[in-house]
Amino acid sequence: MSSRALLEQELDPDDCDNAAFISMCREMEEKLPAWNPISDEQELDEPEASQRDEDLDGDLTQKELEWIMATRDAVNAAGLSCSNVLMVQLAIVTKGRTDRALRRLNKLKQWEENPVVASMSREEAYKEANETSMVPEHGYCAAIRRAKNGSIGFACDYASYRPSNLRLPVGILAVVATFEACSSSLADVRRGVTIVCNSKGVGYSNISPTAELAFAEMYVEGYPIRINRFVLVDVTVVARLLLRVLRKVLPRKLNQRFHLISSEELSNYYDRDALPSFLKGTNPPSSKEWWGQLRARREAWEAELLSKYGPGFEKL
Repeated sequence: MSSRALLEQELDPDDCDNAAFISMCREMEEKLPAWNPISDEQELDEPEASQRDEDLDGDLTQKELEWIMATRDAVNAAGLSCSNVLMVQLAIVTKGRTDRALRRLNKLKQWEENPVVASMSREEAYKEANETSMVPEHGYCAAIRRAKNGSIGFACDYASYRPSNLRLPVGILAVVATFEACSSSLADVRRGVTIVCNSKGVGYSNISPTAELAFAEMYVEGYPIRINRFVLVDVTVVARLLLRVLRKVLPRKLNQRFHLISSEELSNYYDRDALPSFLKGTNPPSSKEWWGQLRARREAWEAELLSKYGPGFEKL
């Protein structure tokens, strides 16, 4: 059965033994406001057609520089500021649509300024999320090697996830830290991120619809990152109930990037040595070392942009 068919398949309440969970999901489905700001007709953040089959490692194009200048002017006019790398992300992901860039930047600042995390570093948020919500060896946003299509990404083991133990603002900042690490080069900003989730064995204690809706806001005009794929492995009935809720708030094109597969099919996306043990992998990178290397690469890219274009791209 295709990913779309699995998502659209009607679910029999008798398939689940937790009536309260089913009722909560259905109530949220009915009450969700139409807050999604991206219509089906609008293009979701995608690479330019000219870049899809070409080398993504080239320098900033003239069009991208025009987007950056428009974004810079809008950010300055709004009395805001951001790093040069973040400016590139905002410009490329929104394709120079400054209203969307400002919405994303304001959301990011709201997450960062939440009183729960205002004094925390990215590393501290990631560490707490790991220690409180996951089986330690599985990790929160576990590092994985690149997919066969070249995209960078991370993996989550929903079967060991305990959302009731996670302080939501901390979890959001930890994902921001991961997204930043995954956006440490121009090629990766252009290509986007692949997120792999192990759903085998997922039950009611592993899912919080309220928390998942909060995280969904990170993808809908939230953090400036392109989603290459969501790969959900061995999806249970409980997980599909939650996906039905999330489909209400995610853009149509983003819904089309959900790949619901079996663990055997995962080899079509990744080599085994790219993945952690909870996805039957054999040689994943150390999350601490992997994210540390990517953060260092992001800092080096920032220094390069500052040298070439000045702070806030003032030399353009």
